[in-house]
Amino acid sequence: GALVLWHDEDPGADVPGPVGQALRAEATRLRDGLTVALRSAAAAAGDQETVVALATAALDRDETDEDAARDLMTALAASGRVREALAAYARVRHALVRELGTDPAPDLQRLAADLLDRPPSPGDPARSPARDGEAGALAAASVGGTDPAAGTATGGRATQVRGVRLASDALVGRDDDVDRVRDALARSRLVTVLGPGGLGKTRLAQEVARRAAATGTVDLVVVVELAGVRADEDVVVALADGLGISPPGRTGRLADRLAAPELREQVLDRVRGRDVLLVLDNCEHVLDGAARWAADLLGAAPHLTVLTTSRSPLRLAAEHVYPLDALGADGGTGPAVRLFVERARAVRPGASLPPDVVARLCERLDGLPLAIELAAARVRTMSVEDVERHLDERFALLRSGDRLAADRHRTLEAVIEWSWNLLAEPEQDLLCRAAVFPDGFSAEAAQAVAGDAPPGGLLGTPRWGTLDALDGLVAQSLLRVTEDDGVVRYRMLETVREFGALRLQDAGTTAVAREAVQRWAAALAERCADALVGGDQAAAATDLRREQENLLFALREAVQDARPGVVVRVFTALMGSWLLLGIEDQAAGLVEVVLDSVVGWEVPCEDVQPAALALAAVAGAGAFARPELTARALGRLRRLLRRPDVGPRTRAFARLLTVRSTEEMEATLARLRADDDAFVAMLAEFTTAQMAENEGRLAEARSWGALAHERAVARGDVAARATTAMFLASCASEAGDAADVGRWAEAARDHLRALGATATLQQLDWVEMSAAVTLGETERAERLLAAFDGAVGGVGFGGADVPPDVRSVVAMGRAEVAAMHGDEDATLALYGEAAASFDDEARWSPWYVLLVSSWLVRLATAGSALAPAVAEELRALVLGMHRARPHFVDYPVVGTSFLALGVASALGRGGSRAGGSDDGAERGVLLVALAERMGSRQDQPSLRHENAWAQVTGVVGPVLAERARAEAHDLDRGDLARRGFALLDEAEADFEGDAGGDGPSDV
Repeated sequence: GALVLWHDEDPGADVPGPVGQALRAEATRLRDGLTVALRSAAAAAGDQETVVALATAALDRDETDEDAARDLMTALAASGRVREALAAYARVRHALVRELGTDPAPDLQRLAADLLDRPPSPGDPARSPARDGEAGALAAASVGGTDPAAGTATGGRATQVRGVRLASDALVGRDDDVDRVRDALARSRLVTVLGPGGLGKTRLAQEVARRAAATGTVDLVVVVELAGVRADEDVVVALADGLGISPPGRTGRLADRLAAPELREQVLDRVRGRDVLLVLDNCEHVLDGAARWAADLLGAAPHLTVLTTSRSPLRLAAEHVYPLDALGADGGTGPAVRLFVERARAVRPGASLPPDVVARLCERLDGLPLAIELAAARVRTMSVEDVERHLDERFALLRSGDRLAADRHRTLEAVIEWSWNLLAEPEQDLLCRAAVFPDGFSAEAAQAVAGDAPPGGLLGTPRWGTLDALDGLVAQSLLRVTEDDGVVRYRMLETVREFGALRLQDAGTTAVAREAVQRWAAALAERCADALVGGDQAAAATDLRREQENLLFALREAVQDARPGVVVRVFTALMGSWLLLGIEDQAAGLVEVVLDSVVGWEVPCEDVQPAALALAAVAGAGAFARPELTARALGRLRRLLRRPDVGPRTRAFARLLTVRSTEEMEATLARLRADDDAFVAMLAEFTTAQMAENEGRLAEARSWGALAHERAVARGDVAARATTAMFLASCASEAGDAADVGRWAEAARDHLRALGATATLQQLDWVEMSAAVTLGETERAERLLAAFDGAVGGVGFGGADVPPDVRSVVAMGRAEVAAMHGDEDATLALYGEAAASFDDEARWSPWYVLLVSSWLVRLATAGSALAPAVAEELRALVLGMHRARPHFVDYPVVGTSFLALGVASALGRGGSRAGGSDDGAERGVLLVALAERMGSRQDQPSLRHENAWAQVTGVVGPVLAERARAEAHDLDRGDLARRGFALLDEAEADFEGDAGGDGPSDV
């Protein structure tokens, strides 16, 4: 009666303000209560139509009203309208997922399952096979039960389905995995989907089961969930439940149910003679029981196939393991990102989801679907950026609000803890200690941190205790095994690493584990540093490359923990490795860190040698450090050299760095070249060659370099052979001796490959390409260019992560190939693109000077209006670099800029003296003469001396050209650069004021 008196408009609708709001809220509460009471009364009286009307109206007001949905489904089913009842279930489920990110309550799911398990009613079109097809079968499979119509629409048989759950949302990024697992089941009768917790193994297995039911290829699909089983002997009970077997005297007590002697035979009988797909989900904690039953069932039922999910393999002979990979972010377009976006949009449709931030987030979450979904759920109240910032506390952040989630999936921590509880104590201990490593690690490293080291040191063949613990962690999918050239390494997901680190912290043993890692790092570094000088250099370089992230971590931790002995050993080894690989600029960020770590350090005897080497390495890295840091290193090194316990080789190398004059350097080198130690003599010869090259004395440089190479060959020194051969190939290119480049390149290449010196190999590719251009070998130049482009990832000009010098090499190579084809416009445009790839900071590099010099000569030769602007930028740059480092002159590089500016100045505007001055022409020809004497680089045809002389002589005539040559010849070598810089100061008027357009920075 009360509802009859209700007006269309709610009470309070005409009352403004808070009073009206309170009145409306109370009226709504009363109306809903009256409606529920009336629904209950109608249901008790069997008035299904009234229940349907009232429940439908309630569901229209709130689609997440599970009580209304339950009443509506019950009333519709009682009226024989099962199709509409299932539609009501689908409606409320969709609303709950969309609005709350959760599934319907368990009793509502069971009601839907019961409805699908009923035989079809004749008048219920929802149960018609002709209408349902595969979609109907999948719907039936998704809630469990028996659907006689399944499979008939696709030409298959009627499939009985048990334990297959309703998918509350789409399975993202796993279509290929589903297909591969189904293919594996077609070939093998036992397939295990293997992987760590939270990877989506259960969802994948459920999808495989649903599709098997939909296609009607089997008689029976059964999913048996073993997560709740606590002992191996209880697996049979779970199987019986899954197959619908009710033992006599069922009491719910496991002991009573196991007492039924016929239970085992009943399970076997239920699958005999039928095509069955049996899914055993979550086997890792009852491996023995699951494995025994899988073997028994396969033996008893020849048409049975078994799909298991587990964090550990069953280790049966018949087992085919399918390791499930994490979802990839793929730079913002991968399935991990799609999953995050889909789940985040479900909880907050208007959320801002920047692809780059989401991609980073997914990568830090290891691509684990569960972690991604938990993080996406946080978008309900947080921005994606906030979620990312809180990832350092991921176990507090990633908690589920889904009341239907399994306990082990309610938090990310619970996912890992499930596996943790299955580990033996040594395995738990190793997991925690190995979590200190930021990167993959070897068994040797694991042994060092586990305290299982052999007598006398930390390094050696791992003992069985460590190997057994590693095997246990791999078996539980807490570690992944990777293999590279026969070397096995172990990798830990970031999620697992954080779990282990927290357990380590709780136990108060973090400092102990950190110290163990540092001791391991110091021992490895010392061993490898020795090998880089006189042992298996390729193996040492490979070890250092593999362990680089771990070593850098140990170095920084040692700085923080005030352990300078560790710092100097690790830095020395890394610096030696970087020198061999041609990436010594990586030391730039560590120079000051190393110096600060040794301040106030009273160096003990056992640390003198590594300390001296580290300080020498810091001083030798002067090109990448501030001058005051180099001075600090040299001052400390000089004091350390007073100690008698510095080794002779270290002392020899250090002396080269601590000399105070050119005369002292020459005398020191002469003495060291005569040293009885072949390594010291080789080092001195090579240093002499490098100094000669830097001063433009190429013939002398090549001679000393060849002697050093001979010593390297005699010593069997792979690294020195590669380094000296590379140097000689570069010198040949620099001298314009393209024919000799190939000989030295061939001598260097195999050794560089053995060392893994990718960066140096790329430099070698460029040297060979330049030689091919100089020799006019167009086809070979194009082939080498294509190989170089491929080696750097096909970057062309646009690879954002590729350094500008590498990008510009590709563009410059294309420019020279275009010139070989006579395409002047393309040549100039490609040079411009190469120059434009450098930012302001990168332009202060020798390579940029060489690039712009070659471009400028081609611009001036072509009479381009852009030539004056480019010339002025090059002039200002070279003078600026000289003022920044007045005591250092790289003769070949500076000489190359002199040659280019000389040609541009001599040719004048428009490629002739029209509009130019005679003074400019004279300055230009003298700059070319100075460049020749300074040994300017001749790697490109445009930079060859004979070509430059031909151009300037054509303008000023042979008399003036010879006069300039004579003037340059009469100058001391030390005066060549000073004269050239003075000419550049005078040459400002040669290029300013030209209406030639923009410089390289604006191309």
